[in-house]
Amino acid sequence: MKENASNQENMERVEHAFRQLAEINPVDAPPFLLTRIKQQIANKEVKVKPVWAVSFATAIALLFMLNLNIVSQKSEQTQEQNFISSMGLYNQNNLYP
Repeated sequence: MKENASNQENMERVEHAFRQLAEINPVDAPPFLLTRIKQQIANKEVKVKPVWAVSFATAIALLFMLNLNIVSQKSEQTQEQNFISSMGLYNQNNLYP
């Protein structure tokens, strides 16, 4: 029974909202409003401060150099390991096998 009452109340609220929406009158927009808005959007320039641009470029360059350094160190280690294994030498310092 409570569900019926709550459903009835919800339906009344929805109907009341629809009645209020039906009372809304359309509004005439000023002429050329859309074209003025589009023009303002088109004229807006994205300004980046030179300090931010330089700092961003520096950070990217540093990350790139760090990446190259890490990759070159890993490749040197693998070359050394390949050389050691090709000579039949094993560089293991394990005291207990």
